Amino acid sequence: MRRADLLSLPPEILTQIGAALVSASLRPPAALLATCRKLHAALAPRTNAVLYAGVFERAFDLGAARRRVAGLGLASGPGPGDGDGGAGAGGAVGRKRKAEDNGVAHAQHPATTQGLDRTPDQDSTGGRTEEGRELRELEPELALAPADIVDEMRRRAAALARVGAMVGAEQVGAVAEADLWVIYLMLLENDGKNVLHFLPGAALDLAGFLRLYHKTVSVPDALDPGYPAPTAARALVAWIDWIWVSLGLGSGARGAATSSASSGRAGDAASPLPSPSPGPPAAPADRDDADEAAFVLRPFVFACHEYGAYYAPWTRAHLPDGGAGAERGGPGSSAVALWGRTRTLAWPVLSHAAILRFFRRQIDDGPGAGDGEEADNDAAAPRPAPGSRAWDTDFKRLLACHDPKTSAGLGARDWVGKLSGCWEGEFSYFEFDAFRDMLDGHDIALYEGPFGRQRQVWRTRETYVRPAGGRRRDGHGAGTGPWTGSALRAGFHKLERVPVVPPSASTSAASSVSAPGAAADDAALDVLVRTQLDALDGWESVPADELAAEVARDNVEVLVTGTGHSAWGRFILRGRVRLWDGMVILVKEYAPDDRGRWIYRGYLTGDNVLVGRWRDSLTPEEFIGYEGTFTLSRR
Repeated sequence: MRRADLLSLPPEILTQIGAALVSASLRPPAALLATCRKLHAALAPRTNAVLYAGVFERAFDLGAARRRVAGLGLASGPGPGDGDGGAGAGGAVGRKRKAEDNGVAHAQHPATTQGLDRTPDQDSTGGRTEEGRELRELEPELALAPADIVDEMRRRAAALARVGAMVGAEQVGAVAEADLWVIYLMLLENDGKNVLHFLPGAALDLAGFLRLYHKTVSVPDALDPGYPAPTAARALVAWIDWIWVSLGLGSGARGAATSSASSGRAGDAASPLPSPSPGPPAAPADRDDADEAAFVLRPFVFACHEYGAYYAPWTRAHLPDGGAGAERGGPGSSAVALWGRTRTLAWPVLSHAAILRFFRRQIDDGPGAGDGEEADNDAAAPRPAPGSRAWDTDFKRLLACHDPKTSAGLGARDWVGKLSGCWEGEFSYFEFDAFRDMLDGHDIALYEGPFGRQRQVWRTRETYVRPAGGRRRDGHGAGTGPWTGSALRAGFHKLERVPVVPPSASTSAASSVSAPGAAADDAALDVLVRTQLDALDGWESVPADELAAEVARDNVEVLVTGTGHSAWGRFILRGRVRLWDGMVILVKEYAPDDRGRWIYRGYLTGDNVLVGRWRDSLTPEEFIGYEGTFTLSRR
C-alpha cells in the first residue's frame, strides 16, 4: 500500500493497523513511523499513548498495577526526592538515568525501540505521593496514565529481550539488577498473562534462565571461600525461583505447563496460571543435581549470623526510630523504575526465599533428600495464595519499609485479620554441634552438618488492644506502644508462665488444634489472651463494634495467641505483630511439659505463608543464639 493510501485511511483504521503491528513485537513499528511525519504523529507512543496502553493491557496483567500504583500515589508526577538533582525520575539524575537506559535499549535494538522513550516532564501530574499509604481501590481509568503504561512497556520489552538473548547465548552472569526487578515485579503482578512471557518459546524462557544462573553463578559462588554476598541480584533471583516453582512451572515442581493460557480478565485470581499439560508426573530430580541445589542454598538457610531474615533488626519494637548512629539493619534497598516513576524499594529478604525453596526441594525430591523427618505428600509444600492480590501487602512492604530509620512503614489496617486461623508446616533445626562449629568458622559444618525437620500445626487468634482511657496511640516511633519488655518475651515486660493448658483443652490436643472453633481450644486461647492483656499496663482490648473505627485511626496494636502441637508435644504461642513491617514475634512454650521457651520471628508472604526463624530464649538478644527455621501455610 502506498503512503498516500495509508494517509487516506480513517484514524481509527490506522490505529488498528498500528495495534496489530505493535502486538506482534510489543514495540513501535519503527519502519512505518519513519515513512512520514503524519504517520509518525498518528502512531508514535508520544502522540498515541492510548494505542500502546491498549496493546499492553491485552499482553500483560494490569489489575495489580491499578490497585497498587494508584492506591499508593505512584502515578506520574513529582514525588518525595524527585526534584532537580534528586534520585527520582523527575530530577536531573533521573533524566540522566532514563537517557542511559534508553541508550542501552537503542544500542541493542536500534530499529525497534525508536520513539518508545519519553522524558519525565511529559508525564501528567497527580496522585498522592507519600509512601506507606493505604491501598485504595480506584476506578480503572484513574489508576494509570497511558504515558505511564508506555514507559513500563518500553522497559519490559527491553528487559525481556536482553535477558532472553543472554539465555540464548547461555551467558546470564551479567544480568542487570534492573532487569531482575522487572521479572520479579511481573511475577508479583501475575494474574495469568504475565507468566506467558516466561514460558519456552516466549520472549524469555525463565526456567532456562534459572537453570543457567544456578549453574554459572550460584554454584561457582558457593564454591568460593567465605560466604556469598547478600546482594539484590541474589535476593531477586531467589524469589523469582521460588515464586516460579510455587506456581507449578519450575523444574522442581511436578508437572509442566503449556504455552496456552486462560483468557481471564486482568486482576482475576481465578486463573493465574496456564493450564498444566496432561501426562505423567515429572521424574524425581537427579540426586546429584538435588544435592548441588541444596548445597548452594545452605548458607542462606542455616547461617543466621550472616544472613538476616527481617526488614529491620528483630529486637527493635518501635519504627522508624531515627537511628542516629544505630545499625541500619534490613536487607538493603534500590532505586527501581516503576510505572513512570523511580521509587526506592526494599530488597525482598533473601533468606526467606532460600528457606522456602530449600525445604520445597526436600519435598519434591522425595525420601533421602534431607536429614530429618520427611514429608510424605506435596501438600506440605508452602504456596502463596493464587492471583496478584495475594502479593499486594508484600509489594506495599517493599515500598514502605526500605529504611528502619526513616521509612513510614505499614499500619494496623495492613495486618488485621491476616493471622487468625489454622496453620500447618514444619520447623527445622541444625544439629547443635554443627551449629557451634559453623559459628566458629568451619565451612564443612555448614555444608555437611545434619539437620532435622518436624511437622507442626498452629491455631491462632488475633486480639486488638488500644490505649486505655480514650488516649491515642502515638504512632510507630520510639517510645510508643505497649512494648516495653525484652524481645525475648515478644516485647512484654512480664509474661506469666502457664504451666498447664486448661484441662478442657489438653484432653484433646489434636482435635482442638485441627478443628477451628472447637470449644476446648477456645477456652485455652481465652486463658492465654488474658495473660497477655494482664502484661500490658495502660492498654485495653477493643470491642468488636469499635474495631473498624480504631483501625481507621491506626489506634490499635495486634496481639497473636495460639495453641499447637508437634512431635515434641503440645505448645502455646503468645506474641504480637510489629505493625511497621508485619513481623510476627511469638513466644512458644511446650505445655504441660516444660521444655523451655523458643522465640519465633517471621513474616506473612503471599497472603498464605509464614516464614522465618526461631531462636532459643536463654541467650541474650545481643548475642547469636541457637536458631532454626520454620515455614507454615494456612490450612
